[in-house]
Amino acid sequence: MAADFEKIFSTVAPIAKDILISYFAKGKIDNATWLTKILSSNKSTAADAVALAEEISSTIGRFSQNMRDVEKKCAAGKTKEQWLRSFIEKNVNLPPQEKGEYLAQVNAALNLGSQTLADKNQTDLTQKVNQLEKQELPPTDPKAQWNKYTMTSNINKISKQAELMGANISSADTPKIPSEDILKKDALESERGSVLDEGLKMVATAALKIAHDAGKLPFLPKALPVGVITNVACVGVEAFKSIYQVSTGKMTRLQAAENVGRAAVVAIADLCASGLPAKLLMPIPVVGPALSFGVSTLLMASSSETIQQTIYAGIEALTPVAKQIAANILKSNEVTATTNTVSNTVRAGVNF
Repeated sequence: MAADFEKIFSTVAPIAKDILISYFAKGKIDNATWLTKILSSNKSTAADAVALAEEISSTIGRFSQNMRDVEKKCAAGKTKEQWLRSFIEKNVNLPPQEKGEYLAQVNAALNLGSQTLADKNQTDLTQKVNQLEKQELPPTDPKAQWNKYTMTSNINKISKQAELMGANISSADTPKIPSEDILKKDALESERGSVLDEGLKMVATAALKIAHDAGKLPFLPKALPVGVITNVACVGVEAFKSIYQVSTGKMTRLQAAENVGRAAVVAIADLCASGLPAKLLMPIPVVGPALSFGVSTLLMASSSETIQQTIYAGIEALTPVAKQIAANILKSNEVTATTNTVSNTVRAGVNF
């Protein structure tokens, strides 16, 4: 399966390189205009280029704002789970009973995805996703009475599922591949929400979206909305930048792992707020880490040898911390015990 995965992203790498080259050569054109031009120039996305660019831009903007909100709350002594509870209360616009049922289904969906990923009898990502698409979510308890207090348990479990995905992303190996000096160091050092940071997330999203629409990512469901791809691409870029900044001393290992965990929570939160049907969240624990690893691979393929060596050093430093975080989550009883092999399964699947 590792070889298949490597083959998949070897066909995507040229797309990403061309988009990245275009981005750094765009001059004074603003990011949104540039993104529309990129999507318009590709036959797979040309017909919907304007709408796609608007959705990608707005999703990235929300991601940055939500990350700032999480940082502010955590700086005040709160937790990611508390931020998520507050976010869902304000942004999932459903009556309490419907909201409670929806969150119960989201938790069930993410748990089914994690269990499928952990199934070592099935190692092919495409087959895992196909298996999930054939499953139905278990019915919710018709007697359950939902309010903001009784929803807390499911919200905490959703947060832990997202954090586990973030820990798996942080502990992933990145392949050793030929270097190419396209990706600029200042993009990796850019502040979140800046023009460069936004641009890097647009590059990653555009490469994945174009590849998806062209049928080059067979493990992704055909109906996967662009909002899912954008959120996962944002997490992948956050992970890559965090790993880089660990090695350069801008972040500690704990800060980097926490940042990726927050990014994963923010991504799931946005998908819930968007009204995404719970069933479409089932593949996220399977395809989320794979796509994030893919983003790292695509960025590595466009990086100089100096940047690559910095990333390798960051991975070596961050992996033990991320593994411990994953172990702690699994011991918390917020995630079904059958997910205890998720981390190993993911790494086995995408370790080139």
